[in-house]
Amino acid sequence: MREKQKLPWDWECHQQDHCPHLDGVSTQWTLTELEMVRSQNSHLWQEVFSWRDENQSLRQELKHLQEENDWLKAQLKQVHRRWYRTGKGKGKDKDKNTEKEDNENLDPEEENTTPSGKRGAPLGHPGTTRSKPDHVDETIDVTLHECPFCRGEELTECDKTEDHYQEDIIPARVKVTCYRHHYYYCAHCQNTFSGGVGEGELPGSYIGPYARSMSAFLRYGIGIPYRKVRVILEEMAGLKIDASSLVNFDKHLKRKAQSFYHDLKDKVRWSDHIHADETGWPVNGKGQWLWCFTNSQLALYHIDPSRGSKVPLSFLGDQYNGILISDFYSAYGPIKAWRKQKCLVHLLRDCKKLQEAFPKDVEVMVFADQLISLLKKATSGKRFPIKTFLKFWEKKRIENTRAEKLRKRVFKFQEELFTFRKYPQIDSNNNLAERQLRPNVIMRKITYGSRETSGTSNHSIIMSLIQTAKLNGNRELEILQDVLTKDPESVIRKIYSHPRSA
Repeated sequence: MREKQKLPWDWECHQQDHCPHLDGVSTQWTLTELEMVRSQNSHLWQEVFSWRDENQSLRQELKHLQEENDWLKAQLKQVHRRWYRTGKGKGKDKDKNTEKEDNENLDPEEENTTPSGKRGAPLGHPGTTRSKPDHVDETIDVTLHECPFCRGEELTECDKTEDHYQEDIIPARVKVTCYRHHYYYCAHCQNTFSGGVGEGELPGSYIGPYARSMSAFLRYGIGIPYRKVRVILEEMAGLKIDASSLVNFDKHLKRKAQSFYHDLKDKVRWSDHIHADETGWPVNGKGQWLWCFTNSQLALYHIDPSRGSKVPLSFLGDQYNGILISDFYSAYGPIKAWRKQKCLVHLLRDCKKLQEAFPKDVEVMVFADQLISLLKKATSGKRFPIKTFLKFWEKKRIENTRAEKLRKRVFKFQEELFTFRKYPQIDSNNNLAERQLRPNVIMRKITYGSRETSGTSNHSIIMSLIQTAKLNGNRELEILQDVLTKDPESVIRKIYSHPRSA
C-alpha cells in the first residue's frame, strides 16, 4: 500500500470553492453546515432525554393520582354508606356479607352500617320489664261506684285486688335557706365576732351548692349550652338566673377542684398503664387540642395550643414507668415508657381501606389479607406467625405508595404491636381513650369549644372530675356537690373508695 503523503502546512486546494467531489459545492460551506447539523442533533437529543425524563415523571405522577383517586373514592363510599344506609328487603346478600365482615372487626365500638331484616331483639331473646320498686311512698285506692258495663250501682267488693306501681318525679321548687350567724363577745380578748359555716352553706354566695352542681352537671355531664341550662333551671325548678352567672359558677367549682386535679396528675404519672389520645378544640375560633389520659379508674383532660410531644411529656414525665397505649401519632414517639402498645384497630382499619381502594392490586390485597389475619390471630389468643410475616415483607418493597407506607409503619413499630400478649391487663386497642373523648367531641359540636382561656381550664378540670367519678361508679351530681361543700381530701377518698353499687 502506498504511504499517504504529508501535505505542507501552507498547502491549499485550488478547488476548495467548487469541489468536484461535492458536486461543485464549497468545502467551507459544507463544513459549516455539518457543524450546524451536529449542533442541532445534539440539541435534539438533549430534548429527547429531557422529554423522556419528564414522561417518566408524569407517569409516576399519574400513577400516584390514580392511587389517590381510588383512595378518596373508597373514603367517599364509606361516608356514603354511613349516612345513607341500605334499606330492608330482598337482594341484600352483598350487604349481609359486608355486615358479617364488619362484625369481625377488632373494634368493639364500631356499629353495623348496613342493617337488614327486622329490627329488635334476636329470636329467642328473653324479654324484660321494669323491676318492682323496693318501697312505696303513697297508696291510692281506686274504687268504682257503678258498673262500667250496665251502669248498675249494686256492687259488692271482692277480695281480689291488683296493684299497679308507678314511679314519677316530684316537681322541684326553690328552697330558700337563711343562715343566721350569731355574734359573740369574748371576755378574754374583748372582741365581738361571728363565724362558722352552716351545713350546705357557701359563704358569700346567693345560690346554693345543689343548683351550682346541677348547672355544672347539665353543662359538662350532659353537654347542654349555658342558655339552655338557664331555661331548664327556670322551667323545672323555678330558679331564675342569668347565663353569665353559670360561667362564674364554673370558675368557682374549678377553684374548689384544683386539689383533685393536681392529685389526678400524680395518679396519671404513677399509673401502671395509661391510654392517651387527642382531638381538636377551638378556642375563640382558633384551633387548639384537647388531650386525654385515661385508664379504668381515671380520666384527665387538658386543652393546649400545642399538639407536640411536650404535652404528654409534661404529664408522663421524662421516664414513664408504665405501659403507654396510643395510636401511631408521632407525638408519642419521644415518650420514654417502660412498654408501649399501639392501637391495632387503626392498623385493621387501614388494611380494610386498602382493600376497598385497590381491589385489583394483587400485591396490596395479599399484604392486607396477611396483615389482617395476623392481627386477628394475635387478638384472639391464637399463635400468630409474626416472624414469618416480618421475614417475607421486610425487604419486599410494595409499588403502591399507601400500602408501602403501611408496611413501613408495621416494621417501625413491630416491638410495640403485641405487648398486650405478654401483659394481659392492657388492651390491644386505644378504644378507651376514644370513648373518653367522645363526650368532649359531642360538646364541641354543640358549644363550638371555648371563648377564652379561662373556659379551657374550666372544661379540663370539671370534665376530668365528672368522668373520673363516673369511671369509679359514683354519682356525678353528688360528687360535684361534695366538692363545693366538703374538704378536698374527703372528696378524693370518696371518689376512689366508695363506688356506687351496680
